[in-house]
Amino acid sequence: IIHASDGFDSATKEIGLWFNESELASYEPCTWGQIMADN
Repeated sequence: IIHASDGFDSATKEIGLWFNESELASYEPCTWGQIMADN
C-alpha cells in the first residue's frame, strides 16, 4: 500500500498519527547530491 499526502502540513500530521519519533529514520539516496547539484 502506498499513500501520499497533499502537502507538508498534512504529511506531518499523518505521520504523527501512525508513527512515534523512535520509528522514524532519515534517508537520503546516495545519488541525491548529483540530482540536486544543478538545482
